[in-house]
Amino acid sequence: MTEFSVHIYIAGNLFLDTFNTLNVEMQMLCQFKLIPGRLLNQKDLPYILTPNELLNHLNRFTDLPSLKASLPIKLQRHSAISDSQGVFQTVSRIRQLVEQGEWAALSLMNQHRSVDSLHLVQGSGLKKRIDKVVNPSVTRSRLKVKPTLLRSSSNASSITPISEKKSDNKIVIEFAGQWPNNAASISMSKLKNINEKTVKPKKDSRNGHRSLVEFTSLDDRNRALYLTLPSMNSAKEINLLLSESLPPITKETEMAEWDNVLVPVVPFKAKNRDFLLQEASLYPSGYIYVVWNNNVWRELKITKDYQFMDIDLTSENKTNSGEKVANRHVDIALTHPEYGCYFSDEPFDVKQNGKTVFSGVLDVYGQARVFDLTEDKVIIELPKTPTHYSIELETTDSLFGSKQSDIRPVSGHALPHIWVPYKIAGQPQTLYAYHSLPQLTDDQLSELASNPETMAQRIEGLDSYTELQQFNDDGASVIALQSSLSSQALPVSIENQSEQGIAALLMSSPQDEIVFAYCQHHTVDEPDDYFELFNTEHKWSQKVYLGQVLALDDGYQSIRFTGWPSEVKTVTLKRVNKGNEYHPEQPPIIIYQDIEISELV
Repeated sequence: MTEFSVHIYIAGNLFLDTFNTLNVEMQMLCQFKLIPGRLLNQKDLPYILTPNELLNHLNRFTDLPSLKASLPIKLQRHSAISDSQGVFQTVSRIRQLVEQGEWAALSLMNQHRSVDSLHLVQGSGLKKRIDKVVNPSVTRSRLKVKPTLLRSSSNASSITPISEKKSDNKIVIEFAGQWPNNAASISMSKLKNINEKTVKPKKDSRNGHRSLVEFTSLDDRNRALYLTLPSMNSAKEINLLLSESLPPITKETEMAEWDNVLVPVVPFKAKNRDFLLQEASLYPSGYIYVVWNNNVWRELKITKDYQFMDIDLTSENKTNSGEKVANRHVDIALTHPEYGCYFSDEPFDVKQNGKTVFSGVLDVYGQARVFDLTEDKVIIELPKTPTHYSIELETTDSLFGSKQSDIRPVSGHALPHIWVPYKIAGQPQTLYAYHSLPQLTDDQLSELASNPETMAQRIEGLDSYTELQQFNDDGASVIALQSSLSSQALPVSIENQSEQGIAALLMSSPQDEIVFAYCQHHTVDEPDDYFELFNTEHKWSQKVYLGQVLALDDGYQSIRFTGWPSEVKTVTLKRVNKGNEYHPEQPPIIIYQDIEISELV
């Protein structure tokens, strides 16, 4: 065999391996098919996928060529798809085409459910397509039966009219501004967590300052009202409760301002509580929290392009189902079993369930600590030693891992703004907003919910919408979103909203807040080390773990304390190193003792 033929042979094998790998991946990913909506028929209905379920399939694709290759040729050539850039934009456009009914998504497996259980958006193109397939004889205008006169007969008196419960009521939700649709909707329900109808806001053609959601043809029973968001992690939607029991009104009712009003806001960082124009800035990263009725109602992560992704606080699962949480660590301290000397600077591997999950080098004392493990026991191997030394070690629960992973994963799709309730059932609502660079722990969430007055900022200025149908610029925290808001150049996603009647939410740091910078020491710090601020007399304390805080650009970490009771006047601040089984916990370092809290704020 010549050298040239050897190269061809090897290249051919590589091509076949690559092709086979791609083929297997495509088979794994393509558990669905897309057909033109006009071809949908009765036989397809048991296989129909909702737009959100299709989204779960599409989100498994990690690169654009594979995603487009899975689509029908006709769909690949569709202008919305051929011009799309990136996986996220293409997935969004496919979902939109399905929701409009131009295309339909079918599972390769029978879903064994009725179309009534799909809870599709009322009035969407897909809903109309399916209704037309289910009831082909019923047209959009629906047949009207003319009343007929019953002629007198001997049994006419036995005929009794059938009385039906009237369904001529409605529920209306008003939104400040008019903007293009996004992933969010409004749902109502007679039963808890089962959406009866889901509707997106539409521009009010008669009033340019607002959009409306209308639920019509309702009986007189009260409904629960939700803000509904499609989930990226499951077919189940995220439902954020707006009202547990909202009474419908008669269909003839008209209002200058409806009893239920939501306001879209875009958060900005204010320099201080004067809320002056030109002094606002964008948050570089972090999380926005909305507190309502002593409950953290929304938690949203700020994206790189300054959009906002919801985290499902109602979900009990903080990780994907079936996956173990990587929240254990192992402390390694190895000495030679025969000579008793340290395995100094020795390369090592950590094996978990037979697989190498970490490789590193022991320090001069033969020690290392490895995080993000899942099993109770792991194997430590020293591959460079003559005997290929190995030992089994037990792992320990960790408060934090070495990775800056989310405590609660993002669930919702990116949104250009955040809906907050201004009025529900005619009553103005009291709301608070809070920003944090690191994601709050469960304990901190509870603290924020119970003590928003001191930890967070009250959202004020929404009432100017009632007076002016727009927002003032008079020093309140809610003002009109405009390009002159900040001296910074605003992202396109924000700039485009400046003429849509949307509000800016200016957020200042709490007045009662202590922030200091801590210089990181990578050879000393561990994620479960912490700073503690406490007052012994009033039995109050707050801990900030190093694993909670984000690193700043200059090698420092920002340590923040807030939310202490008003009766606390003096505090002690200490630094605690937890140690490990080989190095006992060190005595805490007292930084300040019984210092006036006013000196630290």
